[in-house]
Amino acid sequence: MQVTIATQASDIAVQAATIAQLMGLASTIAVQATTIAQLNHSLTLIANTYVTTSDAVALDTATRLYVDSEVDDLESAINNMTASAGLPSVVTSVRRLAMLHGNGTFFGDIHLTSDSELVAMAPLLDHLVEIRGSLQITSCRSLATLGNNLFPNLVAVTADLWVQSNQGINVLGRAFPVLAQVGGDVRVSSNNNLQSLSNAFPVLAWIGGQLEIRGNPRLADMGRAFPALTVIAGAIQMEYNAVLGNSTERSLMRLGSVGGVNLNATGDFVPATMIWVGNLIFDPQSSSNLGVLAQVEPVLRTFRVITGQLAVRRQPAAMTTLPLAFLASVRLVGYVYIQNNQYVTSLNGFMPQLRMTTGDIYISNNQVLQTFGTAFQRVTKVVGRLAISSNQQLSAISSTAFQSVRNISRSLEINYNQQMTSLTGAFPVLISTGGVRISSLSRLRSLSGCFAALETTQSITISNNYGNSMSTTGLLNLDNAFPRLHNVTQSNSNYCCSSGGVQISRNEAMTAFGRAFPVLTSIAGTLNINSNERLTTSGAAFPVLTTVTGLLGINSNRVLTNFNGGLSALTTIGRLAFYQNGNYRGGSTLTFCTNVRARFCPMTVSWENGGSPYDTDDCCQAYCSSSSTC
Repeated sequence: MQVTIATQASDIAVQAATIAQLMGLASTIAVQATTIAQLNHSLTLIANTYVTTSDAVALDTATRLYVDSEVDDLESAINNMTASAGLPSVVTSVRRLAMLHGNGTFFGDIHLTSDSELVAMAPLLDHLVEIRGSLQITSCRSLATLGNNLFPNLVAVTADLWVQSNQGINVLGRAFPVLAQVGGDVRVSSNNNLQSLSNAFPVLAWIGGQLEIRGNPRLADMGRAFPALTVIAGAIQMEYNAVLGNSTERSLMRLGSVGGVNLNATGDFVPATMIWVGNLIFDPQSSSNLGVLAQVEPVLRTFRVITGQLAVRRQPAAMTTLPLAFLASVRLVGYVYIQNNQYVTSLNGFMPQLRMTTGDIYISNNQVLQTFGTAFQRVTKVVGRLAISSNQQLSAISSTAFQSVRNISRSLEINYNQQMTSLTGAFPVLISTGGVRISSLSRLRSLSGCFAALETTQSITISNNYGNSMSTTGLLNLDNAFPRLHNVTQSNSNYCCSSGGVQISRNEAMTAFGRAFPVLTSIAGTLNINSNERLTTSGAAFPVLTTVTGLLGINSNRVLTNFNGGLSALTTIGRLAFYQNGNYRGGSTLTFCTNVRARFCPMTVSWENGGSPYDTDDCCQAYCSSSSTC
């Protein structure tokens, strides 16, 4: 379609008149239109470029980049010309002029940032079918509604859709009657007077990002805001809406997936009456407290999905167990926090149907907790951390508690449980995890049978497992600890272990490793064996390990005089550091140097200075200066 200069100028003049009237500048219409008419040739080019959907789709990447550059130049020219004439700008984006002549697909973002701009642009939005970018409606201060059919034909937005920081709007109306898909986030936030979302998105079925409805202090009605919504690829955030109750029954009638997770095992849709959107926090000392559990159980018995966190903290003396009948049907939850409960002795029966968490599980500082029993027995995946720490009376993790967990996306951390003596059978089917940290378990003697199925992880830390300095109580060896672990995939300090790789340090009762890692072939990161005061032999700890991409560090193991047998297959290391091995009470470290130099020094020229006699650089430089193997 060819757009004539006259038609283009006429349309622009009409738009200019609308804006001028809104701004009380009727006397400037002619001057404004004349100013814009001077750009008619370039505007015709842009209109022709975007005139139809087929034309727009036909543009290749290079052409679109060129057109975007031309558009930016035109925007600047318009703003400069109108500013020099002392006039307000007729339009804020030349791209919008392309919409005057029936273009169905708009390439780029549309940001409507004022009442006047929204009113002026409303007639131009009728034909839009798809926005290949974001749509933002912000800073409207006097308009009370977006009205019905503001975007009557808009089916898809490929990026975010925001309705945010509009002080005047109190209802959205049916502004998006046929919108079916949003590729990014849907955000309705910080609208101080918004009261209702009823029927706002009647056919929206798919959100590629998050659904965020937050900070709307007067929002009281979700109505049938999302009656067709079935998939939310990201999270649901509904918070800081001061008067909004749990009105999900009608607003999320068909929701079947959150964060890419099917909401139940059979794949059918979960009724909204079974979804609690947000957090459940039971803590008498919290400002967001829902109270003592016994007082609210009857109204919560039907829930199968909790999209936020479930927190149980500081429960009263009568609460010695957490069977929690109202959680008996919950299959999916965001986060689980069981913390600071002084009287809870058992978790037996806790969340028996839970299949998965989309965040962390923290069980910590429960002073008299003694057993997990069958808690979490059906959980197969934790998309986050599983942390069990500072439970002073917990002596073991029952073999039924995490009997189904196959994957922990972030880290497994078991720390500071001072009475823990056994982890045998604790994670019988765990195959992969982002990290493992076993630390500060003063009574733990063995890891045998704990990780019988673990095949891959991103880091391992085993540290500080002893009673006190030079104590003979604590972790004695690592025999059969990781019988199926075949690689440590990468160093990732975001998970649990600051150095990444494998770190075995300050286990002062440990005398030998045993067959700790019989099939481990590579470590993508560091291998640190440090400050194990009684370690006398490496045994066959790493019989098939060939590669350590980062640092191999063997330091301050005061009675260790050799490590060749423990790394018999090693051929490649990134850096090397050893010092103060075999130096108990001032003895010489020369023996360790003499025993390992021919084995390790030729593997790298990156020798670290430990600052003590016969450390890495002294030992390796002396050896390699007279050896042809280096």
